[in-house]
Amino acid sequence: MMICNSITAFMLLLVVQFSHFIKAINIDFFNQLIEINENRLLIDRNNLLISDLNDATIFKFKLQYDYNEFISDLVVIDNLAKSNENQKRNNILPYSYDSSTNSIDVDITGIDIAELDIDIVIQYSSKLLKTENQVISSLADDIQSLYFPINKTPLTNYHIDKFERTLVKSLVDDSKALRFSDQETTFISLNDNGEYINKLPIADVEPNSEEQIDTVNVYFDFNKPLLTVTKAIRNVYLSHWSNTIQFDEHYIIENDVPKLAKTFKRKEYMGYQSMKHGGSGLALSQFEAVLPKGSFDHYYRDDLGMITTMRVLHHPRANFDTFALKPRYPVLGSWNYIFNIGWYNKLEQFSHFLSSSNGNQEFLLELPVLNGASDLIYQNMTINVILPEGVKIKSIYAPDLNSLPGTDKNPKVEFNKFENLFDYSDDKSTEIKITYSDVNINSNLLKIENSDNKIFVKYEINNFKVYYEKVLRLALWIFLTLISVYLLGAINDNLKK
Repeated sequence: MMICNSITAFMLLLVVQFSHFIKAINIDFFNQLIEINENRLLIDRNNLLISDLNDATIFKFKLQYDYNEFISDLVVIDNLAKSNENQKRNNILPYSYDSSTNSIDVDITGIDIAELDIDIVIQYSSKLLKTENQVISSLADDIQSLYFPINKTPLTNYHIDKFERTLVKSLVDDSKALRFSDQETTFISLNDNGEYINKLPIADVEPNSEEQIDTVNVYFDFNKPLLTVTKAIRNVYLSHWSNTIQFDEHYIIENDVPKLAKTFKRKEYMGYQSMKHGGSGLALSQFEAVLPKGSFDHYYRDDLGMITTMRVLHHPRANFDTFALKPRYPVLGSWNYIFNIGWYNKLEQFSHFLSSSNGNQEFLLELPVLNGASDLIYQNMTINVILPEGVKIKSIYAPDLNSLPGTDKNPKVEFNKFENLFDYSDDKSTEIKITYSDVNINSNLLKIENSDNKIFVKYEINNFKVYYEKVLRLALWIFLTLISVYLLGAINDNLKK
C-alpha cells in the first residue's frame, strides 16, 4: 500500500511539474506569413515572441502537416542572437522531431533571458498542392486550380496573446487572386500584389489539438504543365586520356495536371495551338535544359530511337549552353515521358589539378548535382560517377539536399567496380553511386550559383596506368594477334608443301 501511494505521489508530482513547464511559457505575438512561390513550394515563415521562459530547455512547436511527408526544409532562427553581435550563442537553434505529437522540440538550453524572438521557417514540398479537378473535358480547359489546406487558428501547446496571418501569391501570371473555401470570409485582400490577411487578429488562443481546429482550403490558378521527375539517373564518365567528360542522363517525367477525359487527337491539339498562337497550355510540348558552357556532341533519344527535334544554343557571353528539346508528342496530364539526353565537355572544366608526386597526380572533381530544365520537381535521383581504372579516391562530399533531422532522405553513397571496354586488368574502374530518395526539390533551387549543390571528389591517378597501360596492353594484344595470324599462315603454307 505504501509503495502504491509513493508511486501515485510521484506521478502527481511529474504531472504538476509538466503542467508548470507548459504554462510557464507564453507566446506574446505570433505572426505567420505563407508564400506561394514560383518553385511550386510553400514557404511558411513563423515569427514568435515568447516570454516567461524561466528555466525551460525545450520549446514545442506543433506542425500542421506531417513532418516526413510534406516538409522539405525547416530552420529555427534566434533573431536576438542574430541582431546582437555581442551575443555568444548561435543564431540557428537545434531541434528534434517528436513523431508522437508531430511537433519539433526546439532546444533553448543555455538561453538565460526571459524573452525570445525566433523565426521558424518551413519549406513544404509540392506534394502538399493538390489539383482541384482530376479530369478536364477538352484542351481548352487550360486554366485550372491548385489548393492546399490551412488551419484557421494555429496549433499550439501554449497560450497565444495575439495571432496574425498573411498569405502571399508571388507567382508570375495574369492573376494574383486567391480563392478560399465556400462561404469563407476570414481573409481579405490587402492589395493588388496577391497579399491577403485575416480580417481581424485572433486574440487569446488557448492550447489546443488538431481535432479542435477548423481548416480552410486556399485556391489559386495555373495554366502550364506541372512536371515531376519521378526518376532521374545521371551517369558521368571521366577520361583523362582523351581529356573529356561525358554526361548521360535518363529521365522519367510525369505531367501532374488533370488528365484529358477523351482520347487525344492530334488534329484537335493543332487547332488548339493555332488558337493559342503556338501555345500548348497544360501540355508539355517543348522545354530547355541548361548545360555547362562549351558542351559538344549532343544527343537526344527516347525508347523509339534518336530524336532530331533538338537544338543547341551556345551563349558566348554567358556561362552556360541551352539544349532545346521537343518530344515526339505533347505530354498531357498523367502521361509519362521517358527519354535520354547526353553531351560531352572538356574534363578540365570540372577536374582541377592539385598536386603531383612520384608519378601520381591529385585532382579535385567538382560536379553540379544536376543540370537540366527549370521548374521540374525531382523526387528520386541517382548520380553515377565512373572514374578511370587505377584511380584512388581520397575523399568525397555529396550535399544534403534535405538535411532535416530524423529523416532518411540524406544521400546514400556507394562504391562499385565498373568494367569498361578492354578493362581486363585487376584495377577496375571505380563507380561512385550517390542516391537521393524522395527529396521533392525544385530544379530551380539546385541551379542557384554558390549554393550547396555540388559534388566534390578528390582522387589520385597513376600516370602510367591512366595514360599508357591500357594503350600498351591493346597494342600488345594487336601485335600478338598479327603474329598469330602470320604464324598460322606460315604453318599452313608449310603443310601445303
